[in-house]
Amino acid sequence: MQDQPNILPVYQNTRQNSKKKEFQEPKKRKKKSDPLQNTGNYWKQKANDAFNNNNLETAIEYYTQAIEIDSSQSIYYSNRGKCYKKLDKIKQAFDDAVHAIELDENNIKAQLLCGQTLCEIGKNEKSNQKILNGIKRLTRAFTLCSGNKKQQYEKDISIYIYRAKKLLWYKQYEDLKQKKMELLESYKKQIESQNLSQENTQDEINKFIQFIGDPYQQQELSIPDYLVCKISLDLMEDPVITECGQTYEKVVLDEHFKKNGYIDPITRKQISQKVYTNLSVKQGIQEFLNINPWAFEFSQYENYKTIEF
Repeated sequence: MQDQPNILPVYQNTRQNSKKKEFQEPKKRKKKSDPLQNTGNYWKQKANDAFNNNNLETAIEYYTQAIEIDSSQSIYYSNRGKCYKKLDKIKQAFDDAVHAIELDENNIKAQLLCGQTLCEIGKNEKSNQKILNGIKRLTRAFTLCSGNKKQQYEKDISIYIYRAKKLLWYKQYEDLKQKKMELLESYKKQIESQNLSQENTQDEINKFIQFIGDPYQQQELSIPDYLVCKISLDLMEDPVITECGQTYEKVVLDEHFKKNGYIDPITRKQISQKVYTNLSVKQGIQEFLNINPWAFEFSQYENYKTIEF
């Protein structure tokens, strides 16, 4: 009987080779890069999504990516500046607003942001020039709304204009008060050096105070009753009149109607839901605010540094 060939080693090698093939990891495929990632608009959209989710730091990173790809887009800078402002990084927000305006003078968001940040910076400066420049930028943003058919933004921007004028009024009032104090102290020294009697000295000082106004006396601020809503007791912005002849702030009256039905808050009479803008009172409010900017969103003992922009 012929010897059979020893096929065991061959069989074992074949099994080992097949196992190697069986457990061999597949080669990783290279991911194809998304061509959109090389566009500024791609990163702007990602930044917008992050901003809407209040992920401001991430939004800033994405807007920066967009700027690195395309630095000619004004909106990238104004959007990033808005993120900086929300994080109270006012200097960076201002710089981005200025850059955005340099690229596109008609960028409403940039003009608004520039005005807001100038007013914030101006709160802590002795000079009022930045606040004045801020009012100009805010006014420019308001004007651009009409030209670009974006009237829906006008009301929001007008609020910031009123706040800026209010801030300026308070700063100017503080400046005047400080100057009066310095004048009074200087005059006191001058009078006291004349060796007058105590009575005559005080008389001269009182006359001077009467002439310049007492810098140590708190100024009384009051709003005429006919400009005040009879429900909220605040200065009205959108006065409407009911068929009973009573005038209220529209938003406040609407809330009253929801809770109590169509009853006049003062007369308690049943009335129609129709109300009409009180044009004469509205004009009176505008004229009063032009002369008394402090009256906008007024509250007793307020600090001008808390005015929000």
